[in-house]
Amino acid sequence: MAFISFFAWSAVFIGAFLGMLLGKGGRPGFAGVVGLGIAGVLLGVGLSFAVGIAHSLCSGAKLCTATSDTTVRAITYPFMFVPTYWVAMWVGAAFASSFSGTTARPLEAGAAAIAAALVKFRAGAPIVEVCPSCRAVLVVKPAKPKPGRHPKALRLTCDCGASNGVYVAEESPA
Repeated sequence: MAFISFFAWSAVFIGAFLGMLLGKGGRPGFAGVVGLGIAGVLLGVGLSFAVGIAHSLCSGAKLCTATSDTTVRAITYPFMFVPTYWVAMWVGAAFASSFSGTTARPLEAGAAAIAAALVKFRAGAPIVEVCPSCRAVLVVKPAKPKPGRHPKALRLTCDCGASNGVYVAEESPA
């Protein structure tokens, strides 16, 4: 067996693994689908180049067998398996959403932390409140203006997404 086939099939399996990892970090919605589609094509092209470079280095070191017309096709294997990377990305995205850790969230602690973070943001104080699920510090930013949204709405996010949302902080009369 020519080493180029070994490199090519290794690249295909590495591509499927990387596809799962990319799928876990993907964004939901149409932009996420387009982004993962482009990432899959770039992954296939990049791995095809990597197979060619690995084989030329191996041939230069006189460790690999010579290539023929039939074995040179192996360089295209990673590109031909782009649909496999897409499937792996969807599997990765499915596992990421099913194991996100957002199932059991203490409501009272979460509501108190969210309310405190919103009030501190309005007051200009540093936010130290943490998400009850992932223990990450909550991040508060002004929400994008949209029709029907309160003009003083705030977007709150955390690492796991359990506390994510758009909120309106009640301003205390001074």
